[in-house]
Amino acid sequence: MSDDLRDAFGDDIFMEPEEEEREIEGEETQNKTFLFAVAGLGALLLLAIAAFAIWALILNPIQQAKLNAENEETLAANEAIAIAMASTATAEARPTQEEEATAELPPTATPTPVIQATHTPTPAPTVADGEEATPTATATPRPRRTATPTPTSGDSSTTSGADKTPDTGLGDLLPIIGAVLLLGLIIFSRRLRKA
Repeated sequence: MSDDLRDAFGDDIFMEPEEEEREIEGEETQNKTFLFAVAGLGALLLLAIAAFAIWALILNPIQQAKLNAENEETLAANEAIAIAMASTATAEARPTQEEEATAELPPTATPTPVIQATHTPTPAPTVADGEEATPTATATPRPRRTATPTPTSGDSSTTSGADKTPDTGLGDLLPIIGAVLLLGLIIFSRRLRKA
């Protein structure tokens, strides 16, 4: 009968209880490592949430208050400039005594000379030998369309071109480093899971 059980269920039924406990302990060791990794990632997530909460509740209102104060100072300066410009324009628009005296005079008719066409003889070109030279047609230059140059700001070495990336954003190296770190994290977590 025991051979029939061995054939039906295999040798796993007849294992000693100590062997079963040893296998369970090995699995618990693997699970502990994984649980430590999960706990570490959870702690990192909680730290990130706490940092965002500190920024949102403490640092951001201070930055917004400074920005609003700078905006109010700029607005006050712009209003002062606008008032100064308006008063200057009003003072310039007021007529002076000379302008008032000339402004009251009625317009008078002034004689305008009539320009008439006159005939001016042009001398014919002569050659040194006494022979008369024949006039030849010359090419008249025609205007060409050219591209309007666009002004560039700053030094030409700092401007971005077709072969140079701009100096804004994440740059070239940061996304590559981030991708390598994420790939390393995936590999590390897979090895922890298998260990």
